[in-house]
Amino acid sequence: MSDVYSAVSPSDEITSPRHRLLDATGHDQLRDAPDAHRRLQALIANWLRMENVVCLLGAGCSVSESIGGRTMGQLEDAVLSLVREKWKTNEPIKNLIEARQAEKDGADALGFEKWLSILSSVSSLTSQKGSPVEAVSFKVAGIEIKTLDDLLKDIESAIYGLCAVMLDQPSESPSGHHAFFGKLIARDPSLGRSQVFTLNYDAVIEQALDHLGIYYFDGFSGRVEPKFDPACYGHDLYYPGNVSEGRVRRFDRFLHVYKLHGSVHWVRRSDGQISAKQPSLSSTKKWRAETDPAKRAELLSTLWSNDDGRMGILPTANKFVQTLEAPFSHLFRLFQQRLQSPQTFMLVCGYGFCDDHVNAMIESGLLNVSVTLLIVTPEYLNFDSDSSSVLRWVKRHRHLGERIFILCPSKPDETMSTATFDDFASNVMPQVKWLDEFAALRRLEKTIEPSLVNQ
Repeated sequence: MSDVYSAVSPSDEITSPRHRLLDATGHDQLRDAPDAHRRLQALIANWLRMENVVCLLGAGCSVSESIGGRTMGQLEDAVLSLVREKWKTNEPIKNLIEARQAEKDGADALGFEKWLSILSSVSSLTSQKGSPVEAVSFKVAGIEIKTLDDLLKDIESAIYGLCAVMLDQPSESPSGHHAFFGKLIARDPSLGRSQVFTLNYDAVIEQALDHLGIYYFDGFSGRVEPKFDPACYGHDLYYPGNVSEGRVRRFDRFLHVYKLHGSVHWVRRSDGQISAKQPSLSSTKKWRAETDPAKRAELLSTLWSNDDGRMGILPTANKFVQTLEAPFSHLFRLFQQRLQSPQTFMLVCGYGFCDDHVNAMIESGLLNVSVTLLIVTPEYLNFDSDSSSVLRWVKRHRHLGERIFILCPSKPDETMSTATFDDFASNVMPQVKWLDEFAALRRLEKTIEPSLVNQ
């Protein structure tokens, strides 16, 4: 693919910049620039031409009306509400959930994933054969270990139901995930493959790649019963495939995808192996459309059959313990390795810098002096008074020099509407010819569809 990233045309020039590009000291790189938007696109185009491109996508990338994703805070609220309704007749579990709801926003409260990690660890320590731990005491009296395990299964089902969202087919003007990946694969074929890491459990990325006809390796091999095999990330695609010698060319529309915290289609089998099974999104869509909380809670156990194995998406991931085990250990090791490569551009979007273990990986990567980091956030940032988690992290690393940049709204009233994932993908990333051709093909399909139906 020989597409070249290009900026907007003069007729599309944005005279009043909607974005600020801040360095680690708070200086706006676009201030007073007569063609700020063109300059921004040109700069990002240059970064995308670097030898190694690493993308880290968080929950914020799936938060939109069309997708229906949630941030971690929103996901926790919805999950706790569901399981509280389901367990309202069990006084100890009800008290446990209500205690969490009351304290979760406190200054010293554990994050949702850390809280779940503790519950998961307690269940594991007391249920494994040969474990020297027979029982633990809870602040809430009367909780039985068997009941705790059933609660965790319901939490898994709730997370599955809320995260198994469906991405609409691309429109005639691709936006969001379609625009992002359509532009990402337009890199010069002689450069390294783009590496896409995500903390999300949903399968929105995979759906977008399927819609665009982009091949990808996600760490699983096999078709009948896919098994996790990290060796997949060392593979690539070339064509033509019917020759063993002579000229072969690398297939352009191809990516490596890494689900750092698991996915809704991951299943942990009884032998401990992680397999992949694509969920039926239509059933979960119908469940999410149910407005009666009691009915949604009642149907919670029907979302996932125990015969399919235990879901591998409980967001303990296990942050501090399970990241040392397969498959998470492989994924985080590869994440760290990619950040140590020379001439690396790292794009972070939809991530709020609230996970200590992920932050540690990024900080380790910044020790590589050839890494340039761009953080895209829809928050309006005030370096003098703002205490957002993104800004706190950036301020702690300002000593690394002008290698950290933040793209954010230029005005406070544009918070959560500018510099979102959709806005960045559609309006900020430089245009590519391939995506224009894809849009033209979609328009042609719309034109001939009626005639095909009438035949």
